[in-house]
Amino acid sequence: MIKIEGSDIGLIDDSNVNNEENCKRELVLQDLDIIVDFKKIVSKISFLEELFKYQKEKNRSIVFILPVEQQINYPEKWDFVPTKAEALDFIFLERIQRDLGF
Repeated sequence: MIKIEGSDIGLIDDSNVNNEENCKRELVLQDLDIIVDFKKIVSKISFLEELFKYQKEKNRSIVFILPVEQQINYPEKWDFVPTKAEALDFIFLERIQRDLGF
């Protein structure tokens, strides 16, 4: 189950990423911007790449919470922030850009 964090923002962390199919199903049913709390998740990179691709196709945001020193281990095209507060700010800024047509 994806936790809802504010207005149309879903949080995926270790407590709800264990069942990939449920996460995918929920994303299809709900049009959400996604925060992935990477600090706790030990997940398959292929699943995270699939989430990233799906969100971009739907023109929705996806941001990963991950300490700076660990970010170099993952694709550069992914957006990383070190805290949940910054992840929420990131999504709100991306929404403003979408609304303005950028």
